Amino acid sequence: QLSIASEQLRVGAEELSIGSSEMATGTSLLNDGAKKLTQGAEELNNGISKFNIEGIDKFKIGLSAGASDLEEIILVKDELLKLSKNYGTFSGLGENMTGSVKFVMRTDEIKAKAITVTKTLETKKEDDGFFKWLIAKYLK
Repeated sequence: QLSIASEQLRVGAEELSIGSSEMATGTSLLNDGAKKLTQGAEELNNGISKFNIEGIDKFKIGLSAGASDLEEIILVKDELLKLSKNYGTFSGLGENMTGSVKFVMRTDEIKAKAITVTKTLETKKEDDGFFKWLIAKYLK
């Protein structure tokens, strides 16, 4: 019985050693993933800060400076679009990956001045009637 129990103990110790090795490998992979996540979070934070400074703040300044002129607002919008084309992702991309980011802005509606067009139609009364006109037009 001692021999059998010793063999079971040896097999169990071997399984424990294999499991410990697998756990160490998994812990290393988890640590690597956590580092990548931290780097991605930092990149996201930097990108959002840059967008806030170069995009949103400039947009606010433009609006607060009285950019009520439609052309100025369109220029600000165009600049924001240029900035958005430089962003490939908020969270970072892995190897062989591509990405894109679209910014959606909501603004108050822009109302154009109403233009009223009046057209006067002239009517001419014909004394001869339709059939006389038809005969005169096509049978001459």
